[in-house]
Amino acid sequence: MVVGIDGGLKSVDKKYDFEERLARIALNFLPQIGGLRLQALLKRYRRAKSVLEARQSELSRVPGIGVKGAAGIKALSLQDAEVEYEKAAGRGIEIVCLGESGYPESLACIPQPPAVLYIWGCRQTLAEPMVGIVGCRRPTSYGIRTAGVMSRGLVRAGFVVVSGLARGIDSEAHRAALAAGGRTVAALAAGFDHIYPPENKQLLRKMVDGGVAVSEFPLRMKPLKQNFPFRNRIISGLSRGVVVVQGQRGSGALITANFALEQGREVFAVPGEVGIKESEGPHTLIRQGARLVRDVTDILKDLEYESERLRPQRGPDLKDLTAVEEKVLRAIGKATLHPDEVIVKTEISAGDLMQVLLGLELKGFVRRTAGERYFLSGKL
Repeated sequence: MVVGIDGGLKSVDKKYDFEERLARIALNFLPQIGGLRLQALLKRYRRAKSVLEARQSELSRVPGIGVKGAAGIKALSLQDAEVEYEKAAGRGIEIVCLGESGYPESLACIPQPPAVLYIWGCRQTLAEPMVGIVGCRRPTSYGIRTAGVMSRGLVRAGFVVVSGLARGIDSEAHRAALAAGGRTVAALAAGFDHIYPPENKQLLRKMVDGGVAVSEFPLRMKPLKQNFPFRNRIISGLSRGVVVVQGQRGSGALITANFALEQGREVFAVPGEVGIKESEGPHTLIRQGARLVRDVTDILKDLEYESERLRPQRGPDLKDLTAVEEKVLRAIGKATLHPDEVIVKTEISAGDLMQVLLGLELKGFVRRTAGERYFLSGKL
């Protein structure tokens, strides 16, 4: 079962009242209130608004909060959060809280998902199948060329490309996706007041025309060094798999790959020239069991996205299906979902769901990827 920060199953169909949403936006202003501390607060107070109204002495006794954290919470106000909300709305940026219907399901199921997500662009893009492409900021000509080839191939196969808007491989992946007529998603390591790097502002504007940019940080947050690992887990969390093109040992690209493994995503690594530092990261991943990628076909094969999966589907043939089987098929729809994500949408128990999925797989209605995710087959 997937447990959310409210202490129960993550729901994707809640609608918080306006004040509760503002309270969650306000709590997100405090960088020290991460997912675990917020979980502790909501476990005790149930609502974010109740957290803001609690006495400072009570808050200081919540595990992980302490005197300093309690003082920070008491300094927050719904008025400041409303100013943030209105400022974002005026720029076309939507703010969605974990648990609400607009929150990406792929992110809702990762460990410590962002409590608040700022979304600029076409939010529906976040429901499409995505693959992340990451790498170093100073790639070789081979790395740049390879990132472009991978990105163009993926968008032509029907994927959305996700990356981090950084210099180098990230930027090339975004540009190549746009050049191929595809859509791309940028996960930011700062708030939307501080697009980083600044030379990519124009690129980002082009991206959000049909794609989208996301950030868990308040608008005014600067691109601090400690923000980048948080950004990396969003890249992998949105993706079905992550492709590492180039990067040194310990680089941000490898951090993203590690997050992908923790989140149950596929990790792909592009081999490079032996003896250069830009190849160290992918070669390390390959030695550790990552999928070696020669071309886009290797990625498509491992994700099991054949042409039948990417063609527009007719509605399910519901003849001879039980009501529960029909419910599961409708929940999967055009997506590719992990069983935990299906549980969130259907509220069917884990044991019962696995029986239903097995039956649907045997009947040929669903197929399963190597990463234990399910999608509707071409039979439907």
